[in-house]
Amino acid sequence: MEEEKKMELEALGAIYMEDLNIKGENEIEITLVPIPGGTNEENRVAINLEITYTKDYPNEVPIIRVRGKRGVNSTIEKELQEKVTKQAEESLGMAMVFTLAQTIKDWLDENNQEEEEVEEEKEAEPEVFVGTPVTIDTYNSWIISYKLELAEKAKMSSADKDQFPGKYTGRQLFEIITTLIYSDEPLEGGEKAIEVIIAFTRAIKVTWDLFKGENLKKIDIPDKEF
Repeated sequence: MEEEKKMELEALGAIYMEDLNIKGENEIEITLVPIPGGTNEENRVAINLEITYTKDYPNEVPIIRVRGKRGVNSTIEKELQEKVTKQAEESLGMAMVFTLAQTIKDWLDENNQEEEEVEEEKEAEPEVFVGTPVTIDTYNSWIISYKLELAEKAKMSSADKDQFPGKYTGRQLFEIITTLIYSDEPLEGGEKAIEVIIAFTRAIKVTWDLFKGENLKKIDIPDKEF
């Protein structure tokens, strides 16, 4: 056991050099940074990995402590501590300190940035639009309500109520204003209201095939009142 530990310490010394601190016969500390030999500006995060060898190491998990030195909070310390401890349990029977140190080094490499940069990256991520799923019923309710509102705003005169606009035939109106299949209320707005509704209907260009049988698709519309 002692021979294996001795060989491991020699290997660790060759790898980490001045970043390896032998604190006692059975205790070592490795300072880990993303860029060995780099400045504090280059290494925005740093961690000290403390290892205390147990009597039966490597057949027994050593005492492991993960200490944040720079840019690492207690939550990260705890997460990494749990990760390397689990890794040590899976590595019983072989020298494992380098493996544990490399796991922490990988995390440092991936997180070598200031908090401001992390926030900027989060802000730059595209927002996922969350709206109201549209079905045939909800779409019909919305579009009819909106068109009727436009018709009411036209404030037709009483003399226009019984007049059918001569610019379009009944067939044309049914083809353009599909809501007439359900109700003739949009016609009560008079010719001006009909013109507004027709223009609106043409502008949105809804493809009704989306709402047929197995081809029914859900789309999102903003959660707002019209």
